[in-house]
Amino acid sequence: MKAVAEAQTKGDYAKVLDLCDQAFEIWDKAGNGSRAYLAIECLSDASVKNGKPAVALPRYASFFKSYAGELRNVPGRLRLRNNYAIALEGAGRRAEAIAALE
Repeated sequence: MKAVAEAQTKGDYAKVLDLCDQAFEIWDKAGNGSRAYLAIECLSDASVKNGKPAVALPRYASFFKSYAGELRNVPGRLRLRNNYAIALEGAGRRAEAIAALE
């Protein structure tokens, strides 16, 4: 994740988005929910800073499908729902965004 930190320092959020997406894919395929969670947090933040929050939606769908049972144990699960709602709103899916927060 050193490359992510360097890209963030430079304000290159397109690069951060790409790197976090790659990290999510690696950790998701490995079945490591906690690492996938960290990657999706990074991906979500970078997509918002890039002005494209909806880019993260496919990764959220994959994360929720694979790790739904583990979400109760994730310390940042409320933040995860909030960021998911932001991505939904960014995609013009307001009703779903509101439902995600309820």
